[in-house]
Amino acid sequence: MPVWEYKQKNNTFSSVAIFRGEGELEPVVYTTGNDRFIKEITSTGAKSGENRITQAKDTFQYTEGTPYSQVVGSAPRKLMFAGVADQTKPSSI
Repeated sequence: MPVWEYKQKNNTFSSVAIFRGEGELEPVVYTTGNDRFIKEITSTGAKSGENRITQAKDTFQYTEGTPYSQVVGSAPRKLMFAGVADQTKPSSI
């Protein structure tokens, strides 16, 4: 059974990184996909449906108009790397 529900039409995620800080109850999720964004997704705290699944929402978006292949970050979320999935621009941000 899922813990969160996040609805995003026409987007396929290629990488997901999850962080939960010390003493925090809810994790922060970073995703990247074919929409060319790095998104920070957090819980809204609202529950819906018969299974009472917690809803999630975007709290931050970052883009350079380039598709990203992978997102990786440090435990305290002070450092993040993202791989670029464009063969004409091999690099990371």
